Amino acid sequence: MSHSHQHGSCDNPHPKVDVQLDALLNSAPVEESLPARVMARSREVSARSGHKAVYTVGMDVGSTTVKAVVVNTEDDQIIWQDYQRHETKQPEKLLEFLKRMQDEAGIAPHNCCIFITG
Repeated sequence: MSHSHQHGSCDNPHPKVDVQLDALLNSAPVEESLPARVMARSREVSARSGHKAVYTVGMDVGSTTVKAVVVNTEDDQIIWQDYQRHETKQPEKLLEFLKRMQDEAGIAPHNCCIFITG
């Protein structure tokens, strides 16, 4: 079943991969940092899905702020980041961030893996 809304269809040819936090936290030796484990998991998910993730996006939607970062998977360098209060408008701020990441960093469904917490 699919439905349309103002930004297009929900049909997605790429498989969705759900990564549980416990599995991510327990997926590598303790001495390896969480960011390193997230990047390694992003590469693994990319390889399994059949498309190359050029970018890894991390987002945290909290009770007062939204934080986001875009990392280039080739060199693990941060290429975009922001942190803003959402004034109780979490969905709107999240969409604003995604649009800005698309416009300013070039993320798109075919070239990134996104990890969201909150």
